[in-house]
Amino acid sequence: MASTYTSNSGIEKPGIGDQSGEWGTTINTNMDILDRATNGVGAITLSGTTHTLTTTDGALSDGQYKVLVLGGSPSGTNTITIAPNDQDKLYFVVNSSGQTATFTQGDGANVSVVNGDTKIIYADGAGSGAVVTEFASEVDALEGITAGTVAASKAVIVDANKDIASFRHITLTGELDAGSLDVSGDADIDGTLEADAMTLNGTAITATATLSTGISNTNVPVFTSGVADDDFLRVAGTSIEGRSASEVLSDIGGQASLTFGIANTNAVKVDSGSVADDEYARFTANGLESRSTSEVLSDIGASAVAGSSSIVTTGALNSGSITSGFGAIDNGASAITTTGAVSGGTITGSTSVKTPLIEYTDGDDAITIANGGGTTFAQTAAIPAITGLASINSGQIGGSRNKIINGAMEINQRGTAAVAADGAMISDRWKEIETGGGNMTCQVVADAPASFRNSIKAIASTADDCSQAADEYRLLHRIEGNNVVDLYYGNSGAKTTTLSFWVKSSLTGNFPVGLENSASNRTHVKQYTINSADTWEKKSVTFVGDETGTWLITNGVGLMVNFVLGAGSNYTGTIDSWQGSRLYRGSSSVQFMATVNATYFVTGVQLEVGSTATDFEYRSFGEELALCQRYLYKSQGTHAFTAHGLGSVFAANQVDFITRYPVTMRAIPTISKSGTIYGATGDRGEAISSMADAGGSTTTSFVRITLAASDFTIGECLVINNVNDAAAFIQFEAEL
Repeated sequence: MASTYTSNSGIEKPGIGDQSGEWGTTINTNMDILDRATNGVGAITLSGTTHTLTTTDGALSDGQYKVLVLGGSPSGTNTITIAPNDQDKLYFVVNSSGQTATFTQGDGANVSVVNGDTKIIYADGAGSGAVVTEFASEVDALEGITAGTVAASKAVIVDANKDIASFRHITLTGELDAGSLDVSGDADIDGTLEADAMTLNGTAITATATLSTGISNTNVPVFTSGVADDDFLRVAGTSIEGRSASEVLSDIGGQASLTFGIANTNAVKVDSGSVADDEYARFTANGLESRSTSEVLSDIGASAVAGSSSIVTTGALNSGSITSGFGAIDNGASAITTTGAVSGGTITGSTSVKTPLIEYTDGDDAITIANGGGTTFAQTAAIPAITGLASINSGQIGGSRNKIINGAMEINQRGTAAVAADGAMISDRWKEIETGGGNMTCQVVADAPASFRNSIKAIASTADDCSQAADEYRLLHRIEGNNVVDLYYGNSGAKTTTLSFWVKSSLTGNFPVGLENSASNRTHVKQYTINSADTWEKKSVTFVGDETGTWLITNGVGLMVNFVLGAGSNYTGTIDSWQGSRLYRGSSSVQFMATVNATYFVTGVQLEVGSTATDFEYRSFGEELALCQRYLYKSQGTHAFTAHGLGSVFAANQVDFITRYPVTMRAIPTISKSGTIYGATGDRGEAISSMADAGGSTTTSFVRITLAASDFTIGECLVINNVNDAAAFIQFEAEL
C-alpha cells in the first residue's frame, strides 16, 4: 500500500507494511517538517516580480515554515504564490525585501505586505478559488479598555491602525508611543510640546532660537521708522526704508510731467488736428504731422504714374526681378540673352518662333531641342531625377516595390491561434522571437487602420525588464536572398532602402526597428516615436546601404526586418549605423516587455528601394497567397472527410503518396500532419502515424506514409483523407 500525505504540511503517512527498514528516515523527515511547521523561521530570498512558496509532500520545503522573513532584491512588487492551492496555511510574515510582497493562492482575495511591515495571514486552500486573509498585525494594545479617562503610569502603545475614537480623555503620566496620532478636534497641551520636526499644512516649519535681521538671504527684513501708506520700499544698508513718489522720481532720474518735442528725451506728439486713416507721418519741429499719399509724392519729388515714357538704360538691369504689366518688348535687331529660364506667356520676335521638338537620347542622358529650323540646343547634364525617386517606370513608382511578403497580414495559413514561444510562426512569413518563451503572446487580429484589415498584436503577458544580457523580444520577417539581388551593388555596397509601416501601442516613446544583413551578421537600427497611446500612426525610416557587409543573394536568408520590443545589453549600441554585430536597441528605446499587459500592433509593412516612403503596394490576394506558398503549403479542407489525394500500398504498413505543389517551393519541404488522417479503401482504413519526404522535389512531393497497422495488400490504392476531423491537415514547410 503506497504512502499518503497530510493535506496541509505534506507529512508522509507510510502505507501499512511499507518501507520496512526505512521508517526511521521517513519519521525523521516528518519530525523536521513538524518542527518547521510549528516554530520554523525561513529566510525567503525574492528576485524579479514572482516567487512560488511550495509545500512538497514528504520533503522539507519553504512552504512549511511558520515564520517567513522576506529578503533578496526583487525588481518590483513581488507576487508570492502559495502552492499547492488546496492546502490550508498560516504564516507570520516579516517583509524586509525592499518591495511590497503580495500573497495569493487562487482567484480569491490576496494580502499585500508592504516593505518593513509584519502581518499574520492564512490561506484557506480552496483550490482555484482559494482566498488569502489577513489577521491583525499586532495584538490590540487597548482591547478591553472602556471609554472614559485612562490614567497610565507607564507607556501606552497605540498601533497606527487602532481606532480610539470612543475615548473622551486619555491622561498620561508616562509616554504615548504611537506610530501616528490623528487628532480631529482641538489639542490642548498644557506642558511643553517637543517635536523633532513640524509641518503646517504640509510645509515644514523651521526656526532658530534668535531671529537674524537685516537684508541677507536668510534674514528677517527690518523697516526704518517713518514708513507711511503708499510709500515705495528701498533697501538702505541693512534695512528697508520708505520712499514717496517724488523721492522715487528723484532716485531714478525721472520727471513727473512730459516735455514734448523731438529732442532725445522728449515725448513725441501728433502735431496735426486732422490725422486720417492710411496717412503717413512726417517729423516737424513740434512733433509728427500727417501726410496724404499725394503730399508724400510731392514731398519726395515723385510722380504717381510713370506715364507712357520709355525706360532707357545703357547698363544692365541685373537687380532682382522686373515685374511689369507693359506689353511686348521690342528689341529691334538686338538679341535678348539670358542664362536663366524663360517661363510663362509667349515670346514674339521679328521672325516666327517655331514649336520646339524635344528629343531624349538614351545613353547620354541628354535632351536635344530642335526649333524646326535645323538649330539644336543640347542639354549636356544628366536629366534631373524626380526628388526621392529613382525613375518613373521602375523602382518606387513602378510595381513590385515591396520586398515584404504578407506585409498586410492577409495570408494566415497557420490560423489565428495565439502563440507564445521562441521561434513560433505567428502567420505566414512572420515569426516571434523571445527569450525562453511564454512571456510574449502574439497573434493575428482584426484591428487595423483604414484600408487594412488585419495586424499582428503582441502582448507582454509576463513583465520582463530585460535585465539579462541575452534577453530579446522581437517580431521577425526574413527576406530571401533571391529577392534582394537588386538591392546589392556588389563590391560597392548596398542601395538605400526605406521601411514604412503602421503601428499602435499602449506605450509611447522611442521604439527600435532594425534591418539585419544576415550574411555578415550586421544590423542597422533606427528609432521611431509613438506619440499617442492606442492610436494608429504611420511611420517610415530610411536605411543607408551596408557598404562593407557581405550580402547573401541566393536561396537563403538575405535580410531580416526586426520590430524590437525588448532587449538586454547583448543587443544594444549606437542607433543609425551598421554594426559589426547584432544591435537591437539604443539607450533611449522603450523596453516594451517591462510593462505587463502592454500591447503593440503592426501592419502595412513595406521595404522598398530609395529614400522616400510611397503608398503601400497592395498585391491581389491570389498573388500574395502564391508568394506565401513558396514557403508554406497547407492541404486542408473545410469538412470532416476532406480527401488530400491518392496513394498506393508500398510494403506492409507503408503507403506512397504523391502531390504537386501549387507553386515551386523554396526548398524540399518538411512534411507533417495534424489531426486524424487515414489511408482508406472501401470500408477499410488505418490511421496514419507518420509521414516524411522520400525523394520529392520543390515542385512535387513524394511522401512515404506509415500506417498504424497493416490491413492492405501491396499495390492497393488508398485515399488519404480526414476521418471525422474538419481541422486535420497536411503541411509542407520550406520556411527560412
